[in-house]
Order: sequence, then structure tokens, then C-alpha cells
Amino acid sequence: MFVNHSLSHHLQQIDLVATAGMEPSLRPARVDGLNYIVIKSFTDHSAADRARDRLIDAGIDCTTEHNLAGWGSGDWYSVVGLSGFESVGKTLPYTNYTSRLKSLGYEAKPYKWRSDAVAAIQ
Repeated sequence: MFVNHSLSHHLQQIDLVATAGMEPSLRPARVDGLNYIVIKSFTDHSAADRARDRLIDAGIDCTTEHNLAGWGSGDWYSVVGLSGFESVGKTLPYTNYTSRLKSLGYEAKPYKWRSDAVAAIQ
């Protein structure tokens, strides 16, 4: 039987995350060193959340993150995919994912995840 150890590893990293003013939600933890896609960034939190919800409805798992380290300057809310990629080259999984985003009207921008990527929400 074939077991995808990478997927198994990711599924074991489920965190219970509570954000200010929201009910706790389950979401997979991102892995340091993998590349994730910043789908779009907004200055308005509610606009970012609406885009996130539309993407989730379209089958793209993602979250809204506030002020990603090293991503732009100022106060930004970024919609970031939950699919991680070891490489952002012409691999089939990455190409399929970015093509799907393009078909939905979004441009893929890779971001190498690191443990300090987002500040804790107060």
C-alpha cells in the first residue's frame, strides 16, 4: 500500500487556532521552508476575508494572514493558500495549482513560509 508520508505528516499537524472575535477553527499548520502561494493582499481585512471565502467555496483552501513577514510594507491582509510546495518551478502540482488560481482571476505569488511569518493575533 502506498502511503504519502508528506501528506500524513501535514495531516498530523492540525492546530486549533483561535483568532480574535472568531470561533476557534481547525486548520493545518504550515511547514517552515515550504513555498505557499500569496493569492492576493488587501488593506481591508473584510475584503481579504471575502476573497478567502470565495476561494474556499471554489475549492482552494486558504487563510487570511495579517502582515506576513517580509511581504510588503504597511498594514496588509494576505490571502494565503494552504497547499505547500517544495519547489515553485514547473512541477505538475505547482503548475496545476497556479493554473487553477489563474482561471479564478488570481495571480500566484510564492512565499517561503517561516515560523515568524505572522505575528500572534492579540
